Order: sequence, then structure tokens, then C-alpha cells
Amino acid sequence: MRRGLVAAGWDVTSCAMFLDSMFPADRAGAADLALTDPEVAAAVEADILFADLTVHEAMAGSAATLRRLATLLENTAPDLILLEHPWAWLPLAKVIGASNVPILYDSHNIEWRIRQEMAQGALRAPDAGQRIAAVRALEAELCSRAALVFAISDLEIPELAAAGAGRVIHLPPCSDLADGALPPDGGAFAAKAAAAEVAYCALIGSAYWPNVSGFFDIFPTGIGFLTLRQQIWVAGALGPALQADPRWRPFAATNAARFQAIGVISAEDKARLFAGARAAIVPVTQGAGAKLKTADALASARPVIATSCALEGYGPLLGDATDNGVWAADTPAVFRALVRRGVNGDLPSPPPCLRQALSPERFTRTLAEALGSYAPG
Repeated sequence: MRRGLVAAGWDVTSCAMFLDSMFPADRAGAADLALTDPEVAAAVEADILFADLTVHEAMAGSAATLRRLATLLENTAPDLILLEHPWAWLPLAKVIGASNVPILYDSHNIEWRIRQEMAQGALRAPDAGQRIAAVRALEAELCSRAALVFAISDLEIPELAAAGAGRVIHLPPCSDLADGALPPDGGAFAAKAAAAEVAYCALIGSAYWPNVSGFFDIFPTGIGFLTLRQQIWVAGALGPALQADPRWRPFAATNAARFQAIGVISAEDKARLFAGARAAIVPVTQGAGAKLKTADALASARPVIATSCALEGYGPLLGDATDNGVWAADTPAVFRALVRRGVNGDLPSPPPCLRQALSPERFTRTLAEALGSYAPG
């Protein structure tokens, strides 16, 4: 979003608001606001599902934080204020007063709804109902106050409007992979696969628990349905997280022969990993909004096998790619069958127009058009 705003001609000051124990201190920017509070840190650790709400409620009650935020607003004199997620509205509302500076809200998903879903699963909390209601009220207040709301998913536009948003624009994610050409020869990963005489599907993800659970939801009995010359290569922190999960153990030997954990890789190596793959897979079964890992997969120029959940928010961009380069599969049997076809090279790649739809240039153009009624300051 920052890059898009700068490309559209805006001068941007970023202010990240976070609990200092959750992020490295050396990554804090000059305008960032870090909260130091052992009691808040303990509360977050005890209830990670509502960590964002807990941290920003504490910030809204911190006189020092509010003073720093007020000073930042006074020094920057912004023409617009953009909030990523709703949480920062809690302290911002305390210092914004009757200011007529337009508020923009970039909604990454309906936060109260995803927390309701998670609270029914592994992250149960004794006061979940009350906390979910607080999140819902916060989102409604911000929607009503915002001059413009960006929806990352087209499916969430009606609910944002019902929550009070007067103007909602669909702004789906983009991918750096959509810029420029992919490695024509597949790069180092293709060479590695050829040397080992294997073909692979690529998966990229963090160790975020829905990513881990999604893998085991789709592959509940492991990946023994693949031959020894067919593999799944996983980049990011997801690979080690899968191998450390108790659900991996019953099929550990079978999985290990068909699986490679690549680890965290650069943006350049991400392109090379996809370029050498027969297909990209996105086995996500929980979450809302549009997933960024899906944008990368769709921009990879590889056949994409994903769940309906993973494809949420990208419907308007898929066009003719549905069942023609991009496949949705929500059961283990169907997903496995598609993976076998993909790793065998039996699935076509999506049409080139899909990569174009996911380009940062398209993102910037949409953003600039949405802000056309405001003059960059």
C-alpha cells in the first residue's frame, strides 16, 4: 500500500503501532509507536486470538502513547490518514478530535468474523463472545467514520457497507512476481529437480497456524499418494513447522521421501522456485479476506491448485483461468488428484492476462483512481 501511494504521487509517513516484545526493536521506524508493558505482554501471550485488540486498547489508555501520536499528527499535518486494519483507530480516535482530515480504512478482512471462526477452533477463550463483540463494534465505528474503505476481498464489500461504510472499493492484492519475466530456464530450482530426477509442486507460506492446519486438512494421511519422483517443495517457515507438528509423525518417513523444506528465500528465489515447479498449491482452509500467498501463486505463471478459501477475493481477476490454469478443490481426494495431474505436467498454465491483473502497476492505478478526488500533499 505504501509503495502504491508513493507511486501515485503521495508523500507517506508510516506509523506502526505494536507491542515491543512482539517485534525486533531494530526494525522500528522513526515514527513508530512501541508499547512496553509486561502486563500487556502477559495478556497477549495468554490470549493470542485478541492480541491486536489488547495491545491497542492499552495504547488508547496510555497517556504517553497518545501524546506521541498527537505530536506526530501535529508535525506531519496529514492530508489523509490511512489505517491498515481497524486496531489503530482505538488510540487515534482519542487524539483526532473534531479534525476534518479524511480517514481511509484498508480492511484486510472482517476481523470479528475471522476471530469468531478461530474461537470455535483451537483458540478458544473464556470471554471470546464479549471480545468478538468489541471487535465488531470497532470495525463498525471505523467504517462509519471513514471517507473511503478499501476491501481486500470482493465478497466482503456488502458486509463492510452494512457496517456503515459509505464508499467501498475492491482493492485486491498484487504480487511482485507479476512484474517482469520469470526465469526462462526455471533457474536453480529447476536444475536441482532435474539433477535429482524429480518433479515438484511449490508451496510458500509462513508458520502461521492456519497455514499448518490447512496442509493437514488437505493431506490428512500424508503425501504418500505421490511417487518417489514426485515431491512438494515448501519455502518459508511453513516447512519446518509442518515437520515439527504432531500430525506429521504418523507419516514422517513417507512424507520425508516426497517433501523438501526450502526455508525462507528471497524474492528472486521465490520466482525461481515457482519457475521450476510443475504447479503451485495453496492448501488453506481457514481465514478471511484475500491471502497474499495466493496472489504469488496466481502470478507465478504455473498451474494453481487451491482451496475455495485460498481463492476468496480473487474471483473478479480469474476470468477465463477458472478450470483453465486455476483449480479450486476443497476435499483431500479432489485436491490430491489435481496435485498428481499437476506434478505430472498434465495441467495447463493460466492465461497471461492473470499475471497482468495481479501487477503492482494495476494496484497503483486502482489506488490512484480511488484517491483521485484528493490532491497529494
